[in-house]
Formats: sequence, C-alpha cells, structure tokens
Amino acid sequence: MNGFMEKDERGTAGFPFQAYRAFAKGSARLTAAAHYHNELEIMKPQQGVTDLIIDGVLVKAVPNRVYFINPDEIHTMHAYADSGYNCVVFPKELLSFSENSVIYRRLIEPLFSGGLRFCQSTDDAVCCELLDQMVALAREGERYAPQIVACLLQLLGYCEEKEILQKAETPSNWKEPIHRAIRFMEKHFTEQLTLAKIAETAGMSPKYFCSYFKKYTGTTAVTYLTTLRIRRAKELLRGGASVLESAFSCGFENTSFFIKKFKEATGKTPGQYKKEHRL
Repeated sequence: MNGFMEKDERGTAGFPFQAYRAFAKGSARLTAAAHYHNELEIMKPQQGVTDLIIDGVLVKAVPNRVYFINPDEIHTMHAYADSGYNCVVFPKELLSFSENSVIYRRLIEPLFSGGLRFCQSTDDAVCCELLDQMVALAREGERYAPQIVACLLQLLGYCEEKEILQKAETPSNWKEPIHRAIRFMEKHFTEQLTLAKIAETAGMSPKYFCSYFKKYTGTTAVTYLTTLRIRRAKELLRGGASVLESAFSCGFENTSFFIKKFKEATGKTPGQYKKEHRL
C-alpha cells in the first residue's frame, strides 16, 4: 500500500527516530490525513484538543495524557484552533538487539509484530515525563541518541510492568477489505474508476463499502482516490508536464474538475503550483 502507508524517512539512516511538533495557530486547522506505518508512534497534546481517529475510534486527545498508536493502526489527527501536540515515531530497527536477547524476544519483536499492544492512552506521570524528555533530547540533535534509546527502553519496560503494554487480543481481519480496496485504487488510480468497481474489490455493496471505509479511515474512498491523483499530478507538474497532460494522466475526466480539486487540496491552481515548484 504505497499511498495510504506512510513511508516518510525518520531521522537519519544511522538513527531512525523522529520527533514532531505540530501546532494549529489561530483559527487554522492542522490535519494529518489518514495513514498507517510500521513504526510505533507516541503523541502527547501540549494544549487544546486534538481529534484522533485510530482504527475507526474517535478519541479526544487532551494535554497531560500520552496516546499510543501501535504499528499498522490506521489513524488521522485533527488539531483545531490554538491546539498542538508533540509526537515521536520510530521503527523496530532503532532498538537493535540480537534476536536471542531477552529484551528483543519479550518486548521489541512482539510489539512490532502485533503480539503486544499499548493501551490507547494513559495519564501516567512517568510516561508523560519520558516522552517530554525524548522530544527535548531530539531537539538537541543526534548526539543524544543514546539517551533517547535509554528513554525508549525505560518506557517499554515501565509500560510492561504497569500493564500499559499488554498481550494483544486475537487479531481481527476487519482491515482486509479496506486494504484490498486501497491496493486496487493505488494500482489503478490513473484509470476511470467507479465507486462500484472499488467496492467490488472489497466484496461489498457500494453503499455499505462507503460507510465501512469512512468509519475505519476517517475519510471517504472518493476523497482518498482524489488524494492519490493530486499527489501524482503534483509530481508531474514539478517535472514540467502541462496542466492538461497532468489531468488526464492522473485519471481526471476533464481539466475543469481537475483544477477545482487541485485548488481545494493545495490552495493553488495547477498552473500556479507548476510555476512555483518547477524542478
């Protein structure tokens, strides 16, 4: 799943750890579109309220709590006016231990393979403090990598002890129809797709598929398809393609509709975007 699955590079090749600070200033609204990734993500609101949708469950994230997004959970975030949060994201590779290590066998491998799962959130003071420490250390640069890894290991061990990190229940297969539909869209988004055809790949009626997809991803299938097309159009425009060529190469039926959707997504017309971002 190349589009829905986030593949952003984290940190550096030698230290794949990334700390993010997000803030919606004034009346702005900051949105992280629905996605998933193989890394563990831990976030802590700093002020205001951030809406989290994690595997279809809406959570009102508030300050003084830590929220865990386990590997492969589909999630989106909406920070509203004067709201913001810090989060850290890291892969299994950051915690490199021998496969014979008790730490690896008991904590790291099960966590990233789905055998262990964090609870949704906690207001535990130790967890809050450890996350704050990691974010602060990350601002100082990679030279504090050992301290960050130490914080992560302390967090994992502490959460296991306090049962914030627990053995996962039997995995559900509810995501598979969504994954099939997403894989289909990502393979065929340049073609003229109908909602009925997309729903068929999920083994559902169009009406049921629409509600099912929206419930578990926080967005509609049509919106996601448009996002894929706009993303590709931006690449083509940066490479010098014309507006007309970009529109038809990405599955849009006419340029007027393409221009409308492109401006809704970027705040600029395709022509303006091309002029500002030409490689």
